Amino acid sequence: MTPHELTFSYKIESMMGEIAHAEYRQLVVELLCIIATISERNPELPFLEPINCDLIIKEAFDLFCEERGIDDRTDFSPFYTNEDKATTTSTFLIKALMDKILNSSLRRKFSFLGDEAAAEIITSGDRRNDDICHVS
Repeated sequence: MTPHELTFSYKIESMMGEIAHAEYRQLVVELLCIIATISERNPELPFLEPINCDLIIKEAFDLFCEERGIDDRTDFSPFYTNEDKATTTSTFLIKALMDKILNSSLRRKFSFLGDEAAAEIITSGDRRNDDICHVS
C-alpha cells in the first residue's frame, strides 16, 4: 500500500476518525508531519521501532509543563492554546521525538556492540560524577 492509493487515504481517515478531540487529532497530524519531514531529510535515520504517537505527545506535553511550571498534567488545554510565538507545540513535539530517536539509536548501537551497561548509563540520564577524566 502506497501513500497515493485511495485505500491508504481511507485507512488514515479511519484512524484519525477514532480520535475524539479535534485538538489532539491536530497534534497527531503535526507529529506525523514532523516524522515525515525528518524521514525525508535524514534517510540514514531509520525508525526501527514502532512509533507511539500518544507517548511522544505526552512527553512533549510534559516538556511544555516543565518549561511553563504547570503542575496539572491532566489538562492539555494550555498546550492546545499555546500563545507563545517563540515555542509552538511543534517545538515540544520535535524535542520529544528527537529524544526518543536518539535514545533508541544509542541504545541499539551499544547493544549491538555488546555493551548493555554503557547503553543503560548513557540513555538513562543517571550520570554520576565519578568519571575518571575530569575537566576543570
